[in-house]
Parts: sequence; structure tokens; C-alpha cells
Amino acid sequence: MALERILGTDTGKEAFYKSDRNFQAIQEPSYSASIVKQEPVFSLGTDVIKGQVPINAKGLSVVNMVKNGNFVNTNNWIGSTLSVANNEGTFTVLSQWGYLAQTIGGVINDKIYYSALIKTESNLVKLGINYAGGYGAGDIAHSGSGNYEKISAIATIPTIPSINYPTILVQDYRTSGWTAIKAKNVLAINLTAMFGATIANALTKDQCDKMLANWFDGIGNVNNVRIKSVGKNLFDVDDFLLNSNYSLKNYLGKNCLSWLAQSATNMNGRVLTGRFKPNTQYIIKLDMAVASDQSNIFIWYIDGTYTAFQPQVTSTMSFTTVTFTSDVGKTILSISGGWNATQLVYVDIDTFQIEEGIVATAYEPYQESISYIPKLCSLPNGVKDESVEGKLIKRIGEKTLVASDITELLTLTNVDIVRMKLTDFSHFKWVDVSATTNYNQLLSDKYSWAPFSDEVVKVGTFYYSNTTWFNFVVAKGAYASLAAAQAALVGTKIIYELATPIVSDLVTPLTVFPKGTISVESDSETTIPELTLRYPIDIAGVIEELNDGVNQNSKRINDLNDKFTLHSVDASIKVTHNVAQSIASGAVPMLAFNTEIFKVNVAHDNVVNNSRLICTVAGKYLIHGKIEYDANVDGSRAVGIKLNTSIDIGEVNRVPNLIERSRVEVVVIYNLNVGDYVELYPYQTSGGLLNITTNIDFSMIKVG
Repeated sequence: MALERILGTDTGKEAFYKSDRNFQAIQEPSYSASIVKQEPVFSLGTDVIKGQVPINAKGLSVVNMVKNGNFVNTNNWIGSTLSVANNEGTFTVLSQWGYLAQTIGGVINDKIYYSALIKTESNLVKLGINYAGGYGAGDIAHSGSGNYEKISAIATIPTIPSINYPTILVQDYRTSGWTAIKAKNVLAINLTAMFGATIANALTKDQCDKMLANWFDGIGNVNNVRIKSVGKNLFDVDDFLLNSNYSLKNYLGKNCLSWLAQSATNMNGRVLTGRFKPNTQYIIKLDMAVASDQSNIFIWYIDGTYTAFQPQVTSTMSFTTVTFTSDVGKTILSISGGWNATQLVYVDIDTFQIEEGIVATAYEPYQESISYIPKLCSLPNGVKDESVEGKLIKRIGEKTLVASDITELLTLTNVDIVRMKLTDFSHFKWVDVSATTNYNQLLSDKYSWAPFSDEVVKVGTFYYSNTTWFNFVVAKGAYASLAAAQAALVGTKIIYELATPIVSDLVTPLTVFPKGTISVESDSETTIPELTLRYPIDIAGVIEELNDGVNQNSKRINDLNDKFTLHSVDASIKVTHNVAQSIASGAVPMLAFNTEIFKVNVAHDNVVNNSRLICTVAGKYLIHGKIEYDANVDGSRAVGIKLNTSIDIGEVNRVPNLIERSRVEVVVIYNLNVGDYVELYPYQTSGGLLNITTNIDFSMIKVG
């Protein structure tokens, strides 16, 4: 049988195996590791080998409550006099506590993530959320560097907000000497409305900074994201050549990257922006020559400082090898060519290497692979578009309103209603809201979803009450005619749950490289998707790690080839269960399995003692179990394997997933005798009942 191993996260030792009945012996097993990330740049495991991988990604849609947060004009903002240019807002206060603000909405106990780019020379300028006049729920100060800084935080609305509150505001606390303050890319996300209270309360500022790294207007989605995989060497000559300061030249018989060195205050163009992990050291090694005088290379950091390697290269008739590292505790922004004045510099491109760490390793040419993730959306009820194993699963439809979509304007006692027909939504999944509290299967960039009542507080919400009409609640008298309502609502975006998911094929799998780096890139406004990559690994060291780490009692496998590639596989089984199983907090039941995927020389009954996989051929077995808990952030989650009812031979624990269901997997390698049986057990401490979903399997395969 062919065998595929999938290792869990970098910090865990979860693993599972899938077997395929097409083969009868292990020859070249395809092993792969799994990593889950939601950040712009991250490294693969140290055991990765080159190979193609599918990209699994999930949609993420959220609404930016700030209107005109990129300062196209002065609309929506109140307070100090505002001027705008190049998507940048500028204002100067006239007294202490002067501000620029905008009403964003929200109710008591809502958690709001907010961020902005602020530029000021004072550390008394703050970004915050106010829920009443003079009362703030979180004020974060600028450092006063005089540069743009991204300021972000999470605030909770502690009381019922006053009318026209909550607001997001940039406020100047100085008593005098007020100077201009600049702002751009202002963002505010109601985490409670988007994800529900449980998940919102568990999300951290760091997590929000990663998944909401980019500014967007209205609804932000995962949208045409590029996933770039590169090898250990980050030196991309093509990225340099996109900058007109650099060119390719031949010097002393070498193919060289060349530039005209300038003064220390006028460095050549900075390149490789966005390729580096935060707070990570990198080492650069290269061979350099100069036409005359001296030169070097600069490393620029996000805090505005830089490092130039010393001493500068002065050799003109030969190449000098240079090795230097970035500063400890700093994040690299970019790399640039260095000085001295007006003389040519040459770097042998076949020696130029930039790699993570502080020890230079053997040179490796730059390698790159790019794959694309299409538009992926999500809804507050947890429904998400996904890319899974080369398939695109669209569960969410979208619509941008045109004038003809709006068909009626109704006048009620306290509010007016603007209506459109639900039949205009393709394949909408209708839910009877009179029989459910599931009001969150739609999302709009201008209106929030809520059950209807003829009250002023419902202005700015939308709803549907039957299979015919979709309704926007507007202020009484807001529109004098249907034509006025149509003009106002043109361009409104709505995303909604499809009645039936649409599945299609994806293209361009990603190639990963040893000691490589993955970066998430986009040319447009987008949220950062949660990625799951399964990449091929060097099995030799990993099996020993699993053998020691997961099962301290099992014998270390010293000779992988002898143990794995030379022995035929003559016993295997994989089972699953087609009904969710409810598990009490603190209980340790044995899980039932009523469906056999395949079974060869292993005993199992789908009804009687159906938790047991029984050995009928003595030998060394690889045993794997995978379970999935319903979403819940409380407590911990575990899965383990027992031998003959009472002997624990492996267990894996993990913290719950904050947004998704929690998958936990365990693997052991163990000697079984005829008649021995193994069982899979869950353990959770949520404080209540929790379902194990039907995404569950239990398997074992004889490997020696």
C-alpha cells in the first residue's frame, strides 16, 4: 500500500496516515507535513523537501464600519477642519482634545478592532473609540516619531452608547503647540457582529493585525491573493531589475548585478519589500567588486533605521566575499545598494544569497513558485468559501445593486422601507426567520442584518420576512421618491449564502522548497486567508521524532529503509462514523466507528464493539486517529489511543480553534500481538457537551 503521512503544526506532533489500496508495498512513500498560518510571511519546516502541494484556504469577509477611511474626500468626518490629498487626511486642532471623528455604530459589549496609519511628531496624539461624550473605550498613542505608524487595538463598548456613538477618532491631547496630523487607511471592524461573542472575545490584537493587515472599503474578502513560495535564498534578481537603478553587466567574466553608487543620504532603490519575517535575523553573503573607491549594501528596517556592512568593498580587479547579518530584534523592510559617490558596483549574482538565520550555508539559486487563491467570502453564521485539495467550493453568492433592483418604497409609522425582490438573488438559501435565530446569513457593506421592527433604532438595518422581499430600513422621509432611493442604493454590495455550493477545479498548485518561505501577496484590498499547506518532508528524522515524542515507550526506529521500504504491507484498516457523537466535558469514552473504508487482515465489527481495531497479524503498526470537535473556544481538546482498554499509547492535546472547528490528530508506531486491539478516545474540557463531527477516521497499517 502507498502511505501518506501528514504531520500537524510546527509546535505539535500530531500526525495521520492515509493508505491507498492501489499498491501492495511501500516503495517511495509520499510524506507531507501540515502547517496552518494566517500571516503575510512565514517559514516552512526544516524537514521540507521540494514538491508540489495543494493550497487549502478559507474565506474571510468583514465589514469596515468606517466610511471614506482612505480620504477620497472630506465626507463622513466631523470635528477639526479636514483637507485631503492622495488618499491622506490632514487636520490641525485648535484646542486641547481637538479631534477628527466618525460615527461607526455598535452596542454594549461589542468588541471592535480598529486601526489606522497616523503621522505626527507628538506622542500625545491618540487613536481611540468613544462610546459617549468624553468617554473612551481605548486610546492608543503614537510614538511621536514624525513618521507614519500603524496604530491598532481592540476595545469593548462597556455601556449603552449615547446617540451618534460609538465613534472612532484621532485626538490631540496637547495643551498647545498643535501641529498638523495626517491619517490614512482607517479601519474599524465589529468583531462581535462578524464572528459572534464567543469568538470575538477570544480574538487577540495580534491575530486581527494579521488577518486584517490590509485596509479595505466596505466588505473585505480574500480576493485574488498570490501565494509565493521561494527557496532558502531570497535574492530575486528580477525584483532588483524592476527598479531602474539596477542592471545586469559583465565584469571580470562574471554575470553581475550592477548599480551606480551614490551618497549615503541617497541610497539606491530599495527592493525585496515584504519578503521578510517579523523580528527575524537574516544573513547575506555575496561576492562584490567596485570600479573605483568603495561600496556596500544596506539593510533597511521598518523602524526607519538601517545597517550597512563594514568594511566597504574597495577591490577593483577581483571580487571580495562579504558576509553580514541583520540586527537582532528588528524586522527587515527592504534591501538596497549602497554608496560611494558615482562609481559602478558589481555583485556576482551566482553568489548573492539572503537566507534566514545567522549562519551562511551553501549557495543555492533563487527558486520561486506562485499560486493564486480566487475570491473567497464568509458570513457571520460561519459559512465560508474554501479551496480544498485543488477544488474551489463556493458557498456564498454576491450581488451589487443597480437601480432596477430597487422596486418599492414603503412608508411606515416610524421608518421607511426600500424593497427589492429576493428572486433577484441567484440560488439564495432562504431561512424562515420566524422559526430560527439565524439572522446572519447575509452581509452588506452599508447595512447590518437584524430582525425587523417599526422602530427608529432599526434604521440602517436590512431583513427579509418571506421568500419574496428583501428590505432596507431607512429614516422616515429619507427619500422623496423611489427614484431617489434607487440612486442612493446603487452600488450597495450584498453577499449571501447559496442554497447549494458550487464546486469547480482550481489550477496552479504550489511548489515548496527546502528551508523555504511562503509569502501572501495582493495588489488589491483583501483580508488575509487562513492557509493550510501540506508539504513533503524528509521522513528519516521525522519518524524518529514521532516515535520518541508521541510514544515514549516504543522502540526507536534506527534503520528507516529496513523498517519501511523493504517490508510488504499485509494488514490495514480504515474506519469512520457517519453520525456525530456527543461528548461530555471531562469524559473519556471510546469512539464508535460504523463504516469501514477498507479492511485487510484486521478485525472490526460495525456494530459489536465497533470502537475496536483488532490485530490478526502480529507486527509493527502505524496507528492514526483524527477527530473534529464543533467550534467552541473554552477549555482544551485532545485525542488519544488506548491499547486493550486500559493502556495509553499516545495522546495529543491542543487549544481550540478560535474561528473554526478544532481538528486533533494522533499517530503512534507500536508493536501489536494477535488479539491486541486499539481504540480512539476524545477528551475535552469546554464545560458542557460538545459534538465530534463526522469528519473522523481511525486507521492502522502494518509497517514491519
